[in-house]
Amino acid sequence: MGLAVCAALLVLGALLLFVPFGAPAVRRLTSTPRAPEERSDGALRTVAFPARDGTRLEGWLFTPRRDGRAPLVVMAPGLTGTKEGPVERFAWRFAREGLAVLAIDFRSFGGSDGEPRHHVDPFRQQEDYAAALDFARASLRDDPHVDVSRIALWGSSFSGGVAISLAAARDDVAALVAQAPYLATPASQQPSALRMPIYIAATVLDLLRARVSAALRIALPPVYLPAFGVPGEFAFATSRENPSRRDASVRGAAFWRELPNPLRGGWGNALLARFLADFDRFQPLAAIEQVRCPVLLVAAAHDDLVPLAQIEEAFARVGHAHKQLAVHDCGHFEVYTDPRFEENAAAQARFLAEALKTSASRSPSASA
Repeated sequence: MGLAVCAALLVLGALLLFVPFGAPAVRRLTSTPRAPEERSDGALRTVAFPARDGTRLEGWLFTPRRDGRAPLVVMAPGLTGTKEGPVERFAWRFAREGLAVLAIDFRSFGGSDGEPRHHVDPFRQQEDYAAALDFARASLRDDPHVDVSRIALWGSSFSGGVAISLAAARDDVAALVAQAPYLATPASQQPSALRMPIYIAATVLDLLRARVSAALRIALPPVYLPAFGVPGEFAFATSRENPSRRDASVRGAAFWRELPNPLRGGWGNALLARFLADFDRFQPLAAIEQVRCPVLLVAAAHDDLVPLAQIEEAFARVGHAHKQLAVHDCGHFEVYTDPRFEENAAAQARFLAEALKTSASRSPSASA
């Protein structure tokens, strides 16, 4: 009897550790760094720099076709996103208006290194934003096209909340744009009582596998959760604008249909379950009270991921007068695409140009 119990426990342990669980794993696609590019709006070149833990981060540096040194906007994509596609479109638009842009991929996404892939962690992502700021000041200070004394942060959706949190912690950010930013989990996105145990089990199992892998120096399969789906589907972020996980005919908003396929570095509709372990500590709505630089908050009136009321509350919490709120009559993903894109991007460029003209970042003495 004892041997049978031990054998059963061993089998159960093997199943827990080795059998794939959750969403399909995300694999990295090998891709060469993007070659330098010249356009009428400006120029692009690929750069690389280390994260806090030494992981190689990749960025695209956009410089405008204008004489003199341009202020810099550090940009990063939203939940599981990469710098390719929507972020790149904003970057070129900003370059047209005389702004330099450093668009980055967070660790484990796009062209940046890091395994396992799709490790969403807002605290690590704050470190990656900070690494980009440090890289710019150290390595671009002699660039004739970039003025590293005037640097803004730009984030959208999940990275909007990350950018808010970092700007609140530093005194060397000259301006902040947060587009449809994650601020707190609204009631519509809270998991149901039936699904909460699945999230808990997946998180615990992913953390267990990560720790066993590190201790024994073996590669155990990580546990992924579906990132996006439509309401009623099992996914971390559900929206009527998302493609369906079950029905291929439901392709979602133009944002999804216009994404490059494949994305550089690979992409999958998944994120590591371990990210939920500390997610409750991520509170951009509270952090925004500490932001001291000029702020532009961009909202979508029909957003079912980030309710307009949340962004209006965040705007009210900004503790100074150098703030703007832009509300577009559209959904969450429609701020990235036509017909809203041009109006939205042009207004953001005007805000950044004015804020960076009148604001000078202080000595970079603060840390993330």
